[in-house]
Amino acid sequence: MKKGIILITCLCVSVYLHAQFESGSFSIQAGFDGAIHGTYAESKFNGAVIDHDSSAAATSMFASSIQYHILPWLSAGLGFDYGAYIEDPEDAEANGNRISTFCVDARVYAVNHEHFNLYFGVQGGATFLKIDRLYVLFPPVSSEFMYHYSGSHFGAFTGFNWYLFKQVGLFTQIHYSNHGFDLKRYTINGTEQDLGQSEVTLDTFGVGIRLGLAIAFF
Repeated sequence: MKKGIILITCLCVSVYLHAQFESGSFSIQAGFDGAIHGTYAESKFNGAVIDHDSSAAATSMFASSIQYHILPWLSAGLGFDYGAYIEDPEDAEANGNRISTFCVDARVYAVNHEHFNLYFGVQGGATFLKIDRLYVLFPPVSSEFMYHYSGSHFGAFTGFNWYLFKQVGLFTQIHYSNHGFDLKRYTINGTEQDLGQSEVTLDTFGVGIRLGLAIAFF
């Protein structure tokens, strides 16, 4: 039993003996994020469901985060993602859909060596979605429908930083994300529409990969 405890202690010490991140250090990640999502939309009027639909979408975003390392094995940070929301709506043409996410996250570093570290994390925050569609009545006459959603964001992820130099390197991350959107407002040809007793929700569940540049500050 004592030998087992000693062995585990030695392994833990060796993981953080030449740590890249120490208490009080900062790190930044910035790069590309691509993901695919299953979607479920539901419309209600006076509390009764009048329509629902399951579909799929993709996102292509610039992703960034900054981390403060509380301990060599633990960090907390802020993240911001912004980019395109790609869908294939029926009988409509996408006209520049945009999605953005603001979040806080926490990461645990299972490995924290001088040039390589492996982490697991969770995040939560707020997300915003603008869907802009053109419905062509007959060329060249069309109507623009713009939908503004906002809601909650949750994510879980794992990834690694590989430092080619002391403070600069690359990172790769895979993640799961869940967005719970509510329709806040929509316009037709720029004219605000009254939602009245209507309630429209859009839930997305996605997996993706993130690649980019990692920078450490000591």
